[in-house]
Amino acid sequence: MEVIGRLYDFRITDIADFAWESVFRTQKGSATPTGNAYWVGTKGIDGAPRGNTPPYVLPVRQGSHPESGKKNVAVKTGYHVKFEVMTKGNMFGSGDGILITPTFYFVDSKGKNRQEVDLYYHSGSRRFIRIGSSDDAEKRYVTLDARLRNVPKQELTDTAATLWSLNGSPGDRQTFINQYMKDAQKPTYVGGYDIMLLRRLSFGRLLEARRCPPALMRPAPTLRFSGGGGLQLARRAVRGAERLQSGRVRPHAPAGRQCARISEGWVHHR
Repeated sequence: MEVIGRLYDFRITDIADFAWESVFRTQKGSATPTGNAYWVGTKGIDGAPRGNTPPYVLPVRQGSHPESGKKNVAVKTGYHVKFEVMTKGNMFGSGDGILITPTFYFVDSKGKNRQEVDLYYHSGSRRFIRIGSSDDAEKRYVTLDARLRNVPKQELTDTAATLWSLNGSPGDRQTFINQYMKDAQKPTYVGGYDIMLLRRLSFGRLLEARRCPPALMRPAPTLRFSGGGGLQLARRAVRGAERLQSGRVRPHAPAGRQCARISEGWVHHR
């Protein structure tokens, strides 16, 4: 087992609450994104200013909505969000993935006295099911090629072609690409509320090293995935069963690795 990588530039790119639609979509009912996002902090991976300024800084709360008439609007409960996060690490193998384990916290009305708590939900006639307990049987799925994920078809095609080349997949290249495109339109099981593992069909884009911009020309691959969950996440990158807490482990992978970017992952709490 091997764990190499960094996670950075976490940001929320969509909130399903209709009061926030105008923040992320160019017009009502449109799938076209505005490009707005709420980021962790204002600095990038190496500490340089990223360019985002308030209100586009996490957490999303009252006062985060940019429209003057909605300064007191908060995200209502029950709505999912989408997020993206950049990583550097080895993640182009068939057994590679990103393991995400949510952690739930409570704060008082002043945003203070934060404490970790258990979270419960109802399902049909079953009441107060604790997330992570033996009664928690909720299953979550991701459909990569979905309308509101905004993953360009060309990126999916490039991903399939790169995976075919890197993994030495059997059969014809175009046949592999066609099957990948079909699979990207199907729901893929990723776990439950307590733990989720994003693997190959959570990847929206992989770029070979020669196509990477100069800033990314490092031995380690760069990956981006996004998904959802309006919860503070203890994010862990994994390969096999070994986990990596979010942050720096080793800045560079062995020479000869590919450069890759992953975009779009799964939607949580629909």
